[in-house]
Parts: sequence; C-alpha cells; structure tokens
Amino acid sequence: MALRPPRFRPIRRDRAGLALAALAVGLLWLAIGLTIRRQFDTAADLALRETANLARILEAQVAGRIDAIDATLRFSQVLFARDPAAFSLGDWSVIGGDPETVSAVLVSPQGFALATRDGPLAEPLDLRDRPHIQAHLRDPAADRLEIGWPVRGPLSGRPIIAFSRSLRTAAGEPGGIMLLALDATLFSRLHQALDLRDGRILLVGLDGVIRARSPDGPVAPGDRLPEAAMTPFRAGLVERTDVRSSALDGTPGFATWRRVAGYPLLVTVRLAADRVLAESRRYRLQWLGLGALFTLLTAGLCGAVARMRRMERASRAALEGTFAHVGHGIMMVDAAGRVVLANARVSDMLGLPPGLMVPGRPLEEIIRWQEAAGEYGSRAPPEHLASQDPSHGAAPYIWERTRPDGTVLEIRVDHLPDGGFVRSWTDVTEARRTAAAIAAARDAAVAARAALSAAFEQAPLGIILLGADHRVEIMNSLAVALLDLPPALAVPGTPGAEILRLQLARGDLAAQPELELDARHAIADGDVPDRAYVRPSRDGRLLEIRGRHLADGRVIRTYADISERQAALRQQQAAQAAAASALRSRSEFLATVSHELRTPLHAVIGFAEVLLQQQPGPAQAASLREIESAGRQLLALVDDILEVARLEQGRLTLRETAFDPAATLRELAGPAAARAAARGLRFTLELDPALPAEAFGDAGRLRQVLVKLLDNAVKFTAAGGIGLSATVLAETASGWRLDIAVADTGIGIPAEARERLFDPFVQADASSARRYNGAGLGLAVARMVVEAMGGTIAVESAPGRGSTFRIAVPLARMALAPA
Repeated sequence: MALRPPRFRPIRRDRAGLALAALAVGLLWLAIGLTIRRQFDTAADLALRETANLARILEAQVAGRIDAIDATLRFSQVLFARDPAAFSLGDWSVIGGDPETVSAVLVSPQGFALATRDGPLAEPLDLRDRPHIQAHLRDPAADRLEIGWPVRGPLSGRPIIAFSRSLRTAAGEPGGIMLLALDATLFSRLHQALDLRDGRILLVGLDGVIRARSPDGPVAPGDRLPEAAMTPFRAGLVERTDVRSSALDGTPGFATWRRVAGYPLLVTVRLAADRVLAESRRYRLQWLGLGALFTLLTAGLCGAVARMRRMERASRAALEGTFAHVGHGIMMVDAAGRVVLANARVSDMLGLPPGLMVPGRPLEEIIRWQEAAGEYGSRAPPEHLASQDPSHGAAPYIWERTRPDGTVLEIRVDHLPDGGFVRSWTDVTEARRTAAAIAAARDAAVAARAALSAAFEQAPLGIILLGADHRVEIMNSLAVALLDLPPALAVPGTPGAEILRLQLARGDLAAQPELELDARHAIADGDVPDRAYVRPSRDGRLLEIRGRHLADGRVIRTYADISERQAALRQQQAAQAAAASALRSRSEFLATVSHELRTPLHAVIGFAEVLLQQQPGPAQAASLREIESAGRQLLALVDDILEVARLEQGRLTLRETAFDPAATLRELAGPAAARAAARGLRFTLELDPALPAEAFGDAGRLRQVLVKLLDNAVKFTAAGGIGLSATVLAETASGWRLDIAVADTGIGIPAEARERLFDPFVQADASSARRYNGAGLGLAVARMVVEAMGGTIAVESAPGRGSTFRIAVPLARMALAPA
C-alpha cells in the first residue's frame, strides 16, 4: 500500500490556551478603556462646572459694574433735567472720582461731542459714525443704556468701551447724550481676579461684536462672532455650556456662555482642553503602556508556544512525507530482503497492483509477480539481482531499463551499512527524447548553416553574418574579395573588431573621418551601427555598405559594388541637365521670337484699323478686316507662347487680392453668353449659394483660365449649349476649395488624346488645328496657371458628347491673408 503523509490537527489544549490568552488581553483592554473614559468624563464634567461657576461670577461682576455705570448716567439725566443750562461736567464730582472712567463726554442731539469733564471742546467732534450714537439718534425718545463697540478714544487715545444714555429736559425734549468711556483693560483685571491660567473670558454683545477679551488672541475686540452662536441667546437662552472647538481660533476647549441680566451682553469663560485634560492624558499614557506591556508579553509567550508546535509538526510531516512527495520512485529494503518503506511513485512507475508494494513484503515476491506479468520478458535481468548483493561495494549501482510500454527508467541502488539498500527509479523517457530532439535540431542547424552559406555564395552581394558575440559566423567569397581580406581573417570565428583594426591600419576609412570614428567605437564596445553608407574600396571601386541588427542579437552586413550604377546615374543626371538646358533654350527662343513678332504685328493691326477708318471700298474693307482678324489671332498666339515661356521658367507671379468669387463668375458669364447666343447656343450659369462673399486669391489669373475654357467651349460647340457652374468642395478654418466646371455639348475629345491634352503645342488631332485654328497652347497655359495657384485641372469627355473641364482651386479667408 502506498504511504500517505499523516494529517495533523491542532491540539485542543493549544486552542483553548490561545483563546484564554486572547480573552484576558481583551478584558484588560476593555477595563483600561473604561477607566480612561471615566477619567476623561470626570475631568470634562469638573471643567464644565468650573466654567459655569466662573461665568456666573463674571456675570455678577460685569452686571454690578454696568449697574454702577448706569446709575452714574441716570444721575446725569436727573441733573440735566433739573437745569440744562447749568449742567456742567467739570462740576460733576462723581464722574471725576472713578479711576476706570477714561472720559465723560456731552454729545449734542445731532451727534457731535461738545464738552468733556475738562471743559468745552474747541471744535465739536463728529461721533455719528458710532453705532451706539446712531441708536440714540434713530430713537431719541427711548430711555435705554447703549453699549458701544470697543474703539480707541479720539480724545484719550486709549482703548475704551462707551456707555451712553439720552438726556432730556424736564419737559421731555431731547437735550443730547451723556457718554461715559471706560478703560477696556478692565476686563483684563477681571481675568486676573478669576485666576484663569489657561482660560479666556469674553464680553460679547447680542449683536455678535466682541466688546472685550482677555487675554489677547487671534481675534481682537471689535470682531464679530458667527450668527449661529448668537441666535439662541437672542431667543431668550440664558446659559449654555459646551465642549467644542472655538469659533474664534479653532482650538478645542470647555466653555460656558451666560447672558448678563438686564443687558444685551454675554460673558464667556473658556478653559483650554489641553490644560483640563492634561492629567487625564498622563493617566491614559500610563494605562496604555501597562496594557501594551501585558499584550506584548502575552503575544510573545503565545508566539513561542506556536512556533514550537509548528516546528514539531513540520518535522514530523517532513519526515513522513518525503517519500510520498518526491518525484522519483523510492523503496527501502532491509537486510532480510523485506520492504521497509516505498512511496506511491514506485507502484505507478512499475505498474504494480494496489497492495503489492507494502511494508513487510519480501522483495522476491514482487520480482516473481513482475516476471509472471511479463515485465522482463521471462526472468529478471542479471544486474537487477546483482545490485541487491551487499558485496557489490559502497559505490552506487546504476543502470537503465526499458519497460514493455516504452518507458525508460534509470535505476540506482545505494547500500546501507546495516546490509539493506535503497533503490530509486527515475523516469528519463522525456530526457532521452529531448536529447534526441536536441541532436536532431543540432544536425538541422548545421544543415541550415550550410544551406545559408551556399545561398550567401550565390548572392550578388558581399555578405558577412556576425553572431551575438560579434564574431564572424558566415562570410561569402565576394565579401572577402570586396574587402580585400587576408585568408587568416576570412574564416568563421574571426572577431569583427579584428577586421575593423585591419581596415583602420590600412587606411581604408581615412577618406571619411566619421567612418573611422564609428569603427573605433565598434572596436571599443562591439556594437556595429545600423546605417548605410558609401565608401571607395582599395582598388577604386565604390562600395555601398549596409548593416542590420537581427532580433536574436546577430548582425548582417552587406557590401555592394555600385560603381557601374553610379556611372549610369551620373549619365542620367547629365542627360536630365541637358534636357533642362534644351528646355530653357527653347523657352528663351520662344520668348525672344515672340517679343520680336509682337512689334510688327501691332503695326499690321494698327495700319489695318487706320485703313478701315478711311472708308475703303467694300472689297477692300473685307480684306482689311481679314488682315486685322488674322493679326489679332496671331497676336493671341504670340501672347500664349510668351505665357508658356514664362511659366516654364517659373516666372509667374500671383497677384492675390480680396474678391467676390460669385461676382467674378457673373462678370465672365456675360461676354460668354453673348458669344454663345451669337452662335445660336444656350448658356447657363449655376452658382452654389455657399460660395463665400469674400475670399483671398488671384482673381485675374482665375479669369484668364476661365476665359480660355469658355472660348474653347464656344469654338468647339456647333449646337446645344454651354454651362458654367461653381460649388464649394470643402471648407476649413483656413479657407475654401472651389470646384468650377465649364461644360459644352461640342465635338468631344478621344480617350487617347486626353492624356496629352494639357501639354504645350498639342491638340486632340491635326484636323482640329486646321478646322478650328489654334496651336494647342490655351489648355497648357490653363494647367500651368491653375497648378501655380495650388489647384488642379481635369477633363471628362467622349467623342460626340461634349466635354466638361473642371478646375479645383483653393481660396483663403481674409482673416488669414498675408498682411
């Protein structure tokens, strides 16, 4: 029976121990958490009680101080009502005796300060911009205490808080405003009296404006609190205690807000969370440290136990599972010839039935079963039995055997000191097949190398194949000859660097310094550049050299003798130059002859016109008109010849301006329609509504081309009609491309003539030249002009069905036209 590695389960005692340790740690941390939470809650509760008590004390102090100030103001109201004329601040001893009163000011009913306790002011001081003064001015009949915003006193220059009440006469008429300005540092003294080390107090109006603050901070008196903080107190809330971040500076803390009884004021006492919770945080660190220490100790103990258990299980599993999981078949036999241990691979590799290869079974029984099953043919081979003899020695006994199913097994026997032995079986079938395949591939590679060498020899190029190690693998004889290499270097295995060193030493690359530099770099790093170049050989031939890196890291270089090709190229270039020179000579001759002909032609036409004006006889007049008509035809021909000469010499200059394409076409259509009507032909004009109203181009050249096309249409059409049309082929951000067509129902053009129709001095056939006159220059001029404008011209025609000439020309937008 095949052995299987035993499966182990964790001992329940280990699991229970881990569970108890985890429970203990969890309970400890729960207790620590509850203790820390209780400590923080107690500290927070004490802090909130302290702020509430301090706020009540502060509210009582502030209320008492404001009551005293209000009593003083009410006393001033009584004195003023008794005798307004005799009312004097200087004689008011009650005000002068208060050290916290910075100043007392008598304000007129219009809001101007008139006098202080030091006497009348030299000039009234405008106090109408003060919110508390504005409140009195809005409702002078109201008898209420107004508390101003903290400001710097205009008279004293010190920070003050103003308290004021309206003054009225005994008859109830407004008499002014009495204002007392108190030192704003009064709040700092209250803060000191409360002994708040890390605390803060505020005096805030129900309007949200901070009247006083101690100590100083990022928010100063006069700043305004958020509306959300003041709304509950305006609705009647008396006191609020909370734990939150400050609306002033964002720092966390414990605060109590309390309404000052009888006045539109709030007092706030705030203790910083850092001070209140400092002791609790120290306790938290102590408890957390204690919990962490206990947790680490428990985890370390559990980890050590777990590691010991894992090592124990791993050792047992490795010991019992080695045979079961090894890739070879392994069997251990004792000195008595009985099987001690065997893995499942033995039965699989030898084809044994289940239950045969089991511990305790004699090996002889297994061999007899194999003989009976035909495993060995008849009897077991001698080496099979000889390997079991302990006298064989300490060296391993190794041989191979092929089973009936073709499996090749490598068998190894190692004898043990106690007289037993260990036998192993390794399936080497794939290894033998792989070795055979490698040998076959090696033979195929040798054959391919030979075929490639033969192909290289037949190539018309010199070829060198360098391996990935930059050594020559194949070099054909033409490469040896072109490079003039000695026999010692013309063999496989030669380093490519040695060939480059020879060329540098002989000066083969001296004519091109960049090639010398590439060669030195290739010698240094072994890399051959992937580029083509031409250089002379030692015997004067011209070599074209190309290099290419292959995907497998090899490099192939080719060498071609291009001396004959270069000679042919030079002859071709010379022929082209001669043809160009002949063309220039023809153009210059035509231009010269044309210029020479224009002068006598103008004279002939001019004299004919003069004679016609002298009232000749009918026969003479007809002859003179024939002379004038022939002269003008000849003059037009001369002009076309001059135009062709200029175009062939590239002397055409475009005069691009802004123009309306539709209007230009209508102008051309008028004369063309008249000429068509004179011959009994109909004329149609079709314009695309999408044509631009204004475009940038050479309208004159466009007219020249279209006039020639329209003249030809009239000339070659005997019946039917002529049409002129224009459409927008494409529109882009830079402009338009127009398609302009001239169609007729004339004689048409044969297919064989259409290919050379636009060449100079070419007509469809010789009979056309005799019948319709002309030298075949009009369409050539049209083509050259259209191409100079960046367009194209084409024809669609069939004999007897008429022709359609189409030109496609680009026109630019005015916004993109050159300035």
